Amino acid sequence: MGLTWKDVVSTVFMGAIAAVYAAFLGGTSAWLISSARGITLAVFVLGMAGGSDASPPAFPRARGHQGPWPLLAASSAVTYPARS
Repeated sequence: MGLTWKDVVSTVFMGAIAAVYAAFLGGTSAWLISSARGITLAVFVLGMAGGSDASPPAFPRARGHQGPWPLLAASSAVTYPARS
């Protein structure tokens, strides 16, 4: 069994995560990855994109199911309230 295109896509995204994190550790001034929250968001989004890589779901979803996004949004809104 050899490598598939999905392995290549995942490897590219993991390389992007490593590059973004290295830039953060180097003290970049890029607006998105210059803060801890920004780097967390960038790594999360890249990880989700690289992990899913267009594969079908393992289990069929029930109609109306939204996945983890509503719970994630609610918990982040409670955990990180807006600053004034």
